[in-house]
Amino acid sequence: MMALIVYGTRNGGTAGLAHMIATSFEREGWQADVRDAADAPGIGDVDVVVVGGGLYAGRWVPSVRHWARRHTSTLKLVPVWFFSSGPLDDSARTGDLAPAPGVAKLAR
Repeated sequence: MMALIVYGTRNGGTAGLAHMIATSFEREGWQADVRDAADAPGIGDVDVVVVGGGLYAGRWVPSVRHWARRHTSTLKLVPVWFFSSGPLDDSARTGDLAPAPGVAKLAR
């Protein structure tokens, strides 16, 4: 089984999370390929795609937004999970957070 993890980051924090996700897949016997969206990776033959972005002013960094839009038709053919990282206010302590509007739009 092969997982592709694509991330967009400004300061490296989201890259670290992407690598942690890859490690979790690998512990379960999967192969995992971690790629920076800024490098414009293709999708290839994968079983699942994980897409994550650093949030700034409630939006993913441009590289991952552009990557996801460019690959929308292919992403509709495989299971996809999204994650976001970024500064949080106290709302994170109250429970689940709704996705940023742009991420919700991509998920639809």
